[in-house]
Amino acid sequence: MTSKRALHAGEEEETENQTPEIATKRQRIDTAQRVRNATVRSADSSFQERRIQWFWKHRDLFEPLLPEKNFFTKLAEYPPLGETIPRREVQTPASVQGVLKDYQMRGLSFLVNMYENGMNAILGDEMGLGKTLQTLSLFAHIKEDSSGGPFLVVCPLSVLGSWATEISRWTPFLTSITIHGAQQERARIKGLCLTNQYDIYVTTYEQYVAEQGWFKSFRWKIVVLDEGHKIKNENTNVSVSLRGLNAQFRLLLTGTPLQNNLHELWALLHWLFPEVFTPKTVKKFDESFDLTKGQYDLAVLDHSRRLLERIMLRRLKSQVDFQIPPKEEMTLYVPLSPMQRFWYKRLLTRLDTMTLQEVFSATPTKNSEEVHSASEMKQFEETKAAMEYSMKAGGNEWKKLMNLLMQLRKCCNHPYMLPNSEPEPFLPGEHLVLASSKMVLLDKLLKHLKAGGHKSLLFSCFNGMLDILEDYMIYRGVSYCRLDGSTARPRRNLDIRLFNHKDSPYEVFLISTRAGGLGINLTAADTVIFFDNDWNPQVDLQALARAHRIGQRKTVRVYRIVCQDTVEEQMQSRLQKKLFLSAKVTEDMQDPTSAVNEPRFTKGELMSMLRRGARAITRMFESPEEFIAASMGDILQKSREYQKLVDGEAAIEDGEEFTLEGIEMVHSRIFEGRVVHKTEKDIGKEWNELAKRVREERVVVVDGHAVLKETVGCDMWEARSTFSKNAVVEKKRHRRKFAHEEVCHACSDEADQSKLLGCTLCPRSYHPKCVGRTKASAKQLATWSCPQHFCVECLRKTTDAGGLLFRCQSCSSAFCEDCLDFDEIFPVGDVLPEFLLLGFPKVNQAYYIRCTECLDHYKTHPGALKDLEEQMERDWKEVEKQETEREEVKEVKEVVKVEKQETKKIERKSRQALSPRNDGNSSSMLWPADFCERVQKKMRASGLYTLGLVDEIRQVDPSVHVTKVGLEKILDRSLNAPAYLLGSQRLKRALEVWVGGAN
Repeated sequence: MTSKRALHAGEEEETENQTPEIATKRQRIDTAQRVRNATVRSADSSFQERRIQWFWKHRDLFEPLLPEKNFFTKLAEYPPLGETIPRREVQTPASVQGVLKDYQMRGLSFLVNMYENGMNAILGDEMGLGKTLQTLSLFAHIKEDSSGGPFLVVCPLSVLGSWATEISRWTPFLTSITIHGAQQERARIKGLCLTNQYDIYVTTYEQYVAEQGWFKSFRWKIVVLDEGHKIKNENTNVSVSLRGLNAQFRLLLTGTPLQNNLHELWALLHWLFPEVFTPKTVKKFDESFDLTKGQYDLAVLDHSRRLLERIMLRRLKSQVDFQIPPKEEMTLYVPLSPMQRFWYKRLLTRLDTMTLQEVFSATPTKNSEEVHSASEMKQFEETKAAMEYSMKAGGNEWKKLMNLLMQLRKCCNHPYMLPNSEPEPFLPGEHLVLASSKMVLLDKLLKHLKAGGHKSLLFSCFNGMLDILEDYMIYRGVSYCRLDGSTARPRRNLDIRLFNHKDSPYEVFLISTRAGGLGINLTAADTVIFFDNDWNPQVDLQALARAHRIGQRKTVRVYRIVCQDTVEEQMQSRLQKKLFLSAKVTEDMQDPTSAVNEPRFTKGELMSMLRRGARAITRMFESPEEFIAASMGDILQKSREYQKLVDGEAAIEDGEEFTLEGIEMVHSRIFEGRVVHKTEKDIGKEWNELAKRVREERVVVVDGHAVLKETVGCDMWEARSTFSKNAVVEKKRHRRKFAHEEVCHACSDEADQSKLLGCTLCPRSYHPKCVGRTKASAKQLATWSCPQHFCVECLRKTTDAGGLLFRCQSCSSAFCEDCLDFDEIFPVGDVLPEFLLLGFPKVNQAYYIRCTECLDHYKTHPGALKDLEEQMERDWKEVEKQETEREEVKEVKEVVKVEKQETKKIERKSRQALSPRNDGNSSSMLWPADFCERVQKKMRASGLYTLGLVDEIRQVDPSVHVTKVGLEKILDRSLNAPAYLLGSQRLKRALEVWVGGAN
């Protein structure tokens, strides 16, 4: 360990001594970069000529989508001469380490032809068909055929690691660099780019925006946007920053080119062909398919399809002979639980009351507590359009209803997602399941799946719902892992790898629909559960493709859970019409690279897509009780019967217009088929009971005088307020407390704790000499982090390495994701039992392993491995014992807490009974004079003083809380006794037992 760090230190010193040589190399690279940029610029003129020729030849595809005055009317004044380059079949580049399938070869030929004609393109193959490999093959072809790159790939964070892996796997001769990390890490990477030339630069959309000035200094041969639908909104920071990018050829990779409306298609075309699709050309796209206004133009849809057939290549899994097992989709409709029904009606009928101000305090913003993640913010923006049109007459009323719609969706998921709906104190229990009918169904479904040995992906659009699902998994003892927008890249890749492992401990993967719907492979799961639907149906399809993709060997079953007679049911119609738009424009395209072209959807299939959303749902269950009593088999059978009914009706439908016509909106106030108005007497009455203001004590007693709290700090005769009602109190950051190991982790020698240097961040301990320090220098350290908080290979800290390091259990080494060969190590887990015993819990920044060197050591010393595993087993048993003891203490504390609450209630009632408005003798009902005299007589006979009687009472009933002074006042029948003692039935019963025993 120490030798490796010394080696790195030597390398750094050697680098510093070679500064002139580095300067010369940087100058040479800078000159080469300028030459490369100039070469690309010189090729632009010929590219532009071919581009214009291609435009002119195919102008009939563009003009129907443009206004009368457009790009081609100007071009017609001086029509270009010459012919376009015809398509040819290309061979697999020699530098590609693999064999491309036939359809991938056709895809490569399509891309090469578009590139040679100077025309930007879209590769729109369905998710899982190898768009990455076809793109890398294009890079390799250009590298071999001409001067090469540079090539830029911009992708979502979730697929950043996949691009690096695929490049090293398929095109190892192409040099690449990944640009991602904190500002300091990006500065380091840009420094590497000054001293090295790379063929492929890979970054994320967010990192590109942060460094857009640096990226725009390059002249790129090709720019690729993976998951290119990220720019479907032309006004976002990402779209705006990408417009000014200098590139010869622009390529969009997307399996879902059309998602919500034709405006999104225009945004993609605007980035690909900015000279043709200018901002003035957007109007026709907006008016051609608008569900909110009930507008559609089938002719424009057909023209859009014809254009996409020429500039986009799209193949479906069903067209490619991959032998991927089919998927079975089923929508499960459930009734609202009693608690959901109460909250749902409460939200509808009391929208304008004070009690819900915290729910509807403002329109959700990026900093609002109402929107827990970027993905939920995107949902809000997409949902906004569904309601804004219908509410224009009411000013900003639509904003309130928009927020209402979000709250109703949360209520359909689980009422605990709403403020103040959870029981206090909150303890996991059956109420977590019974409060939501969706949870009841999930509970049945997971038991059904576990019995069959199935692994599941569970998607939700709301991070708050994932939190509740985590509580449920822990309560039921289901092993799970979680992925959302806050999950660090190394942790994300680690969980994916562990979930896909054949001996995986995980049964369920909780995933945020938008954060986990891109670029990850989870084929170990054969069941996909959508706890709720995204407003964009293509997002759900992308999420589904995580399991139903190349490599899947089982039939994938998809379950969508929908609350019947709610806004979720209304959403189905709108979502299905969006799917119809995608099917009509993109899925029904002709494949120009294929000799066989057949319709991909029959008329009946298209109509079924619409009818599934538009038909009024037949109730599968009339009551929550019937639903709870039903078995999972009964639920699935009813769902299959309903699906057959819908498909049968769709087969005889006459026309598309019938189902498309009419404004398509989601009405928040429709509940169970009728409009719910803002006031209803029964809900109003209950609301008034719930909305009663909680009494707050405003008076304190100072020297026997009642004083207002807010005037405590005033001078004499002054009555102004001195206390802020909502004073801001800054939370102190408490350092985690834990003990340190008593053994040096480097040399394994036991030593006095005073001779060891303890890590500030974890329980590891080291001799100062084992980490290259003297005893004197070690004493001067206020804080110190051990070697396991730096990567042993690249020396990056945890934060610079993506927030996670893989720390060896047996030695001082730690590795970042980039420097670790996961196939050569043994995974231990997220936590070590020896750390738990020292008070150090699981932390997100660490995953524990046994490194390659330690595994080699254990091969030659099997006894050492046996001792380690036996010690771990003993430690885990001790951890379980301590956990059991903590649970018992916790239960006792909860009992005491409940009793104190009951005591406070009795105390409050006693104060009311002893108030001046009453007769002042209420205590005589519980403590009559003759009873108190009997107790005092027995005390004299037994020779007990009051303190001794307190001990006797506690022996009779340990739960009784009584003091010497309080008991004396009671026996003297003094009204100054504590009110909770005066009204204590437990104390009275204990004394009765004691006195009765005496007799």
